[in-house]
Amino acid sequence: MSTNDYVYSFLSAAVEVPAYLGLWPAITYLGRRVTLAMLLLLTGTCVSVVTLFLILQDEVPAELKVFFSLSGKMAITASLQLVWVFTGELFSTNHRTRIVGEASMIARVGSMMVPYINDLLGRVYPWAPGAMLSVAVIIAAGLVFLLPETANRKLTQNENEEFTEPETSNLRPTQNEYEKVTEEEISLSVI
Repeated sequence: MSTNDYVYSFLSAAVEVPAYLGLWPAITYLGRRVTLAMLLLLTGTCVSVVTLFLILQDEVPAELKVFFSLSGKMAITASLQLVWVFTGELFSTNHRTRIVGEASMIARVGSMMVPYINDLLGRVYPWAPGAMLSVAVIIAAGLVFLLPETANRKLTQNENEEFTEPETSNLRPTQNEYEKVTEEEISLSVI
């Protein structure tokens, strides 16, 4: 890995490709909740390690700093993409668009605050912004387990409905489940 600014910028953009491509099999086999928690824990760990490297400064090779910063970027890129999917699946159709929009607005406010936290707090304690972010991300990873799993569940249409349990223990739907849904749809359309 290189510490050249141009190569680092290229690598920073290139890590998004495996982040997006690796997300689909992960949510298919592990589910949304476990995948999101793992990605947030990986992000928090990478940010913590980079913050520790900031404290140690000269004692750590630059390539190691680049590796952990790009690994954290890849994990947070995948988790952000998953948050859009997961948020939409958690709420009923009647409220889905409004809630996703509100979550997006709150995220934008948070992203506007980060440069100020980094500049103002980073002048006093250079390690503090990274420590704050890693703690927040690790707490978020734990809070994800309070949410219901939405993989292989029918989306709710109104707030009175609840998630139904998946019919199989495996998160990936089997061919029989697809055939069953098709047979039910056919019998409903005939009636």
